[in-house]
Amino acid sequence: MNLGKNVVLLSDEEAERALEQLLRRTEECYRAGGDSGEALRFSLAEELAKGRPWPSWLLELAAGSLLHDYEPKLKAQWERKNRDRAMIGALAEWLKAKGVRAYRGKAEELYAKIQGVTIHALRKRQQRARKV
Repeated sequence: MNLGKNVVLLSDEEAERALEQLLRRTEECYRAGGDSGEALRFSLAEELAKGRPWPSWLLELAAGSLLHDYEPKLKAQWERKNRDRAMIGALAEWLKAKGVRAYRGKAEELYAKIQGVTIHALRKRQQRARKV
């Protein structure tokens, strides 16, 4: 999807009018029932789905809304990934000091066993964290 074609610069007057329209629609959604965050996200989605060129402020609002919703989850995934990597590294160093061959793979296996998952599940969890 090429977003560059849909992003436009509006004059101050057009931007103000579009923002007022968005806020009015958000208020309508809020009054119809639901919380304010959901009403804003719905009206943002409506505005983006109309297919006309998007002003940059609209994209900034949409990005801010997404980050507000998903940033805690992303941070938790990154922290778990870093914790997993650090623990596997520490186990690998310990196994290396004991003279174990293929110490990195053995460390992964040991850590997976400690976590109560298979080595395949551990690697899939790490791959999913990389994709995000």
